[in-house]
Amino acid sequence: LAGVVEGTVESFLASYPLQPRIGTWGDGDECRSWYMSGNPPRKYSDNLEMEDFGPTHALSSGTRRPNGGGWIRVYNPFAGKRGLLLSYMASGPPYSRYPTTQIRVNSADEDGNFVQTRVILHPKAHRRFNKRANVILTSKVADISPGCYAWIYWTPLEQAEKPFRITATQVVSMSVEDGGSLGPHVDYREIY
Repeated sequence: LAGVVEGTVESFLASYPLQPRIGTWGDGDECRSWYMSGNPPRKYSDNLEMEDFGPTHALSSGTRRPNGGGWIRVYNPFAGKRGLLLSYMASGPPYSRYPTTQIRVNSADEDGNFVQTRVILHPKAHRRFNKRANVILTSKVADISPGCYAWIYWTPLEQAEKPFRITATQVVSMSVEDGGSLGPHVDYREIY
C-alpha cells in the first residue's frame, strides 16, 4: 500500500509547478469541500450521509443503500456565469468500485428560464496507475447563471460495490477545465 501511495504522490508532484501561485481560479471561485473536514454542504437531500474514512470524508447514500441517489444545492454568488464542477471518488484500474452515474443539474438561465443539463460520470481511475487506486476526480457538470441556485441530482446507472461518493463542489470561472485529483487543473503555462 505504501508503494501505491508513494507512486500516486510522485505522479501528481511531477506536474506540479515549482512555485505555485495561490489565488482564485480566474474570476473568482466558490469551493465547498468536505473531503478533509467532514463538514457537509449547506443543503442536500435527507437520505444522504457523510461517510468517514479516517482522515477523509464523502457524501453518499451510504453503504446500506449503495445504489441510491441524492441531491446537493449549489449557489453562484458571482455577477457572471460560472462553471459548476463536481469532485467524486473513483477507483481502478481495471474496474471501478463506484457506479457509472447520471448527473442532472436543474437551474435557471439569466432570463429565469428553466435549464437542465445531464452528464454521465464514469468514476474509474485513469490508466496511469499501475496498481489499483482510489482517487478523487473532478468533472464539469453544468454552467450556472449569476445569482442562481443549481440542484445537482445523481442516479447510479448500474449496481456497484460502493455508492457514488461526492467530496466537493466548485463554482469557477468559465475558463477552468475539469480534471485534477482534488479539483480542477489550471494551465500553468498561461500563468508563468
